Amino acid sequence: MHHAAPGAGEVDAGVEGITARERIDAGAEAAAPVEVVTAIKLVAASYVIGWIAVALCWDYFASLYPTPMGLIFNQAFAASIMVWLYYKVYVGRNWARFTLLVLMVLGLWMFSSNVMTDILAAAPLVAKGSMVLGFLVNLTSMYLLFISKGRLWFRKR
Repeated sequence: MHHAAPGAGEVDAGVEGITARERIDAGAEAAAPVEVVTAIKLVAASYVIGWIAVALCWDYFASLYPTPMGLIFNQAFAASIMVWLYYKVYVGRNWARFTLLVLMVLGLWMFSSNVMTDILAAAPLVAKGSMVLGFLVNLTSMYLLFISKGRLWFRKR
């Protein structure tokens, strides 16, 4: 597997005799590099772990919203936005990668506020662990998308 789409004149090893540009012009997308796929898989796993933490600590998380439906709606809405953004990352959209970075920075700023510090202090251990894991996964995914060879996926698109 190559880590970035071949240039316009390079022959793509996956399609005999056809250049990458011809393949892209014909509507076929190159496969995302392993770094990008790994970032997406890590974030997906983190979301599943987060949902398990919500289920295990339902009373705590539900208490943060006016109604339990607010928690459910928030989780569903956030998941749908993230699935869409990570799909756009998968297909090489640079704006999606930067949007995720901005969201991570805003999330870090929000979690460092006094209000969030108090909320986190009251959180059960499972919830705290899930939040720390989510932060570490986000850091790792940003590394994979911005610093590792995964960044080349976006420069070629």
